[in-house]
Amino acid sequence: MAQGPPQEGTRAMRSLPPPLSPPQLLELLVAPVATLGELAATVTAPRRRLWPLLYPESLHTDLRKFIWILRDTLDHGNVTPLGQAVAALKATPGATWANVRAKARDWREELFVFEDRWVWLSQEASRLSEALEEKAIAEATTEDTDEAATTGLAREEAVVATRQTRAGTRREQQMEAALELLERLINACQEAIGFPWKLLRRLWFIEAALEETEEAPPDVPETLVAMVTEAEWLWEAGARLTTRHLLVTLGEIDFLLSSRNGNSGGPGGSRGRAVAELCQRAIEDIPRLLEESDVTTVTSSGQ
Repeated sequence: MAQGPPQEGTRAMRSLPPPLSPPQLLELLVAPVATLGELAATVTAPRRRLWPLLYPESLHTDLRKFIWILRDTLDHGNVTPLGQAVAALKATPGATWANVRAKARDWREELFVFEDRWVWLSQEASRLSEALEEKAIAEATTEDTDEAATTGLAREEAVVATRQTRAGTRREQQMEAALELLERLINACQEAIGFPWKLLRRLWFIEAALEETEEAPPDVPETLVAMVTEAEWLWEAGARLTTRHLLVTLGEIDFLLSSRNGNSGGPGGSRGRAVAELCQRAIEDIPRLLEESDVTTVTSSGQ
């Protein structure tokens, strides 16, 4: 078995990574869904006939595509039972090393994919924001031209022009609201990268510690099992959060975007409120999900 420098291994065992903070990490997975719900409600305001003129038709299609990628990202499978393999090291260290390394490698690859998808989602949200901002600039330029053309009109024509200006101002406010939500979506996706990144840090530490297991004190396997268990249960708690809450919520958002009846849309619409309530319920359920997976017990016991 290849061994790293003893000093590095010993230093790795002393310098434990920071706590995973399970509730906060799981909330990172809810935030993009909640923000996407607000955005969908904004671009499906009750006056349906107006929003395709305000927002590009492609935004509707792109947001639905975004939903499906987000669904695939959140709906990750069960983790490879690395903890069981590490626990077996104490009984048969020579026979299980290859198994431990293989399982660690498989999980690392899965976490890399999870991280890459969040990167793609943040980039896609940036692309949507840039496209919408370009449309906003183009509309502002057109409105400036129209305003200049109305100078010197008769009183009745001036009144009509004023009404159009006010309508234009409302359109600008709606556009700004959508752009602000897209910016929040970008940030939420970037922050969600913290979930796989925390687990990757923990996995790298575990793999480094495994390099010195044979030369370490007898209690090291128990310590490693505890750390692996914490990471595995957090991953599985995220899976429960997704299947019990987030997939249903994304389905509601998709229905909101695809519905031909805009009356349920808008920030105050019934479906917009339903999505917000589902996201709040998901956040409130996080402590129970963690208790079911026993993450809080492992975390509070120290490292």
